[in-house]
Amino acid sequence: MRVSSSSIAILSQLLLPVLAADTAAWKSRNIYFALTDRVAKTDDSGSSACGNLGNYCGGTFKGLESKLDYISGMGFDAIWITPVVANSEGGYHGYWAQDLYSVNSNYGTADDLKSLVNAAHEKASDDSGIYVMVDVVANHMGMAKIADNKPEPLNQESSYHPACDINYSDQSSVEKCRIAGLPDLNTESPDIQKVFNDWISWLVKEYSFDGVRIDTVKHVNKEFWPGFSSAAGVYTIGEVFDGGVDYLAGYANLMSGLLNYAIYYPMNNFYQQKGSSQAIVDMHDRISSAFPDPSALGTFLDNHDNARWLNSKNDASLLKNALAYVILSRGIPIVYYGTEQGYAGGADPPTARISGEADSTPTPTFTRPSHDYLALGSPPVDLLPMTKPTCTWLTPHTPGVGPGVILLFSRRMVDLGRLVITVSTPKFPMASGTTLLAPDRTLRMEAERSVLVSPMASQSCYSLLEDIEVALID
Repeated sequence: MRVSSSSIAILSQLLLPVLAADTAAWKSRNIYFALTDRVAKTDDSGSSACGNLGNYCGGTFKGLESKLDYISGMGFDAIWITPVVANSEGGYHGYWAQDLYSVNSNYGTADDLKSLVNAAHEKASDDSGIYVMVDVVANHMGMAKIADNKPEPLNQESSYHPACDINYSDQSSVEKCRIAGLPDLNTESPDIQKVFNDWISWLVKEYSFDGVRIDTVKHVNKEFWPGFSSAAGVYTIGEVFDGGVDYLAGYANLMSGLLNYAIYYPMNNFYQQKGSSQAIVDMHDRISSAFPDPSALGTFLDNHDNARWLNSKNDASLLKNALAYVILSRGIPIVYYGTEQGYAGGADPPTARISGEADSTPTPTFTRPSHDYLALGSPPVDLLPMTKPTCTWLTPHTPGVGPGVILLFSRRMVDLGRLVITVSTPKFPMASGTTLLAPDRTLRMEAERSVLVSPMASQSCYSLLEDIEVALID
């Protein structure tokens, strides 16, 4: 059975089940990562740029709510928003908490936040709506005086580790010393654990959040995280800013998922033409062995801690290929706001980070160009393969075999269930994974999102899509 795009759209509306916000549900989601301060103002005046990227630019909860159609129209059915709590002065990004139980008034009111979440839940055509993931920090508080932090006992010096600079070769130092001079919480203390467990439980329930992204995970003792993640009661995904697969896997059982920094480096190296496809394959295999559930990891090209992808490699065609890998390969895809507009902002100097770590003691000055203000004067550029089959070159040209190709299918289609994908091989050899297929044969397989084939060099990537038939498994 050949399935048309219109049939896929109809089926996805009729058959997609109602989902709960657990790990299994999040695996079928596409996440749009938005810095609340940088998406849209309340009056929707998104055409004006921001003159100072180191301070608030005027984005609000109401402004973000006004862009839900824009976000869902690209195929995203989940939004990750930056921390919502009241911050110390200058904390436009949200990572300098001052009062855990108050909302950052620069973004709006508590009612505005609830309105955003409710509108997101009602936005999608299916019953499960658009999920909203909130970002949180349990490693440190903001730049204010400790005496001004809330709630108690966060206003007491005894709630924090003694001040010290991080030595990244010493895990104890990583966990107990200060990022950017920010007061480092004594998360070994049962009192501090209770404060944060009670708070995250309240936060998720009060605002009906569907997931929690956790900042600076490796800077907190591991014993803290299971209780915190359990108290959240929803899918939790942590940031462990390290590309070492073994180091990253050491946190895999502490929460639902992690940002996949292990695949981030070889993936970007390949698509930016600095590394080999074999490095991706090798890392993919290592992740398969090291993690209990690799599909629960978040896959991404860039974020607020790094230069935008186009800043590192100014090639829109390569970006499209990289995005196809992110969106339709194993894991939960995460796309940074502005990517769809072709934004190319850079990173801060290496001594300045917001939620990651630096090679040396950072300074608390953030004017990061990658935190561009999203001036929405036009529809998104055609970068995201969210609603139609697409394909991407995986390996360079190999004489006699041709370039590798991943045939990628819309996640919306995949959401309906596992698929039978039938590929009729041309008059020349074709490979699926590591298996060479004979010419003039039909390959029938089950797949979740992609089929890896290798045509001859003369075969067009997109012409292969015309030879593929897809049917749902009963």
